[in-house]
Amino acid sequence: MITKKSKGGRPTKLNKIIVSKLEQAALLDCTVSEMCFAAGISRDTFYKWIKKDKELSDKLEAFRNKPILKARREVIKGLAGNPAFSLKYLERKKPGEFGSKYTLNIKAVRMVVDQIVAIINKHIKDSTVKENIAADLKKIKFR
Repeated sequence: MITKKSKGGRPTKLNKIIVSKLEQAALLDCTVSEMCFAAGISRDTFYKWIKKDKELSDKLEAFRNKPILKARREVIKGLAGNPAFSLKYLERKKPGEFGSKYTLNIKAVRMVVDQIVAIINKHIKDSTVKENIAADLKKIKFR
């Protein structure tokens, strides 16, 4: 992994200390930017290294998955004896079966309001009434 010979040019900064810093950050499920910051390298350098070194790439990916697996174990442990948490888990994991039957798509609702405003503008002649209705419709709050 680290002992590959260079074909000339600038020597690589990749060494055991930097790999160790990348691994430690990966074990915390850090983003690539955070891993690079911790190791003192650029994102470009990181991507060049993992493109060239499949073993390093696979190892860092595996390390980044460890906290996720640990969290999953804790979530599953937390289900025991906790019906409210169990239901919340099912709502997220199987929304079609356990989720709320009503989901509000804010963009779609806003488009309908805009269409209503367009209809009002088309059919109402008094501009003051049109403006007041349109303004009131635009004030509708969506949660």
